[in-house]
Amino acid sequence: FLKEQHLVAESLQRKFHRVNSTAGLNFQKDVLNIAIHVRRGDIMAGEEAAEGLANRFQSIDYFENTLRSVLAATEGRPRRVYLFSQEGREAFQALEALLPIEFCLDMGARDSFRHMVMADILITSKSSFSYKPALLSKGIKLCPQDFWHSYPKSPDWVLADSTGNFSAEQLQEALTTAAL
Repeated sequence: FLKEQHLVAESLQRKFHRVNSTAGLNFQKDVLNIAIHVRRGDIMAGEEAAEGLANRFQSIDYFENTLRSVLAATEGRPRRVYLFSQEGREAFQALEALLPIEFCLDMGARDSFRHMVMADILITSKSSFSYKPALLSKGIKLCPQDFWHSYPKSPDWVLADSTGNFSAEQLQEALTTAAL
């Protein structure tokens, strides 16, 4: 049980990126590709599962606030938003009202994982399925601060509170540093 998995991220990144490229991704070149992972599946599957995982549930309001702030910080730049989840499209109308979204709801786990790793900005859930791509990502990671995994103190790891608010200054610094 390694809580501080970010301590091995650099080694994992080297190995992952040596054999993986952007080939075969739905992303467009010259566009800021923003991936959002909204955990649902297991935390929505029946009362028993939901009770044990309730602390990992995040409302759509969290993702709407986070995305709204990311869009404000990247105003004037061409952007595309890709959403990965096991919930149906109708649950994401509030997000879709902000910007057209590319729904990747039927994409397989392997391709979803690769897309999240290769995104310029990855908005994660309280989920190992988005935490692991964040570890491998060379982009900006926007993560919930109240998750049991720990995060490195680094400009490219931006932490959001339980309502989806985060430091706009840190995101601007990360965008400048990453030259996105």
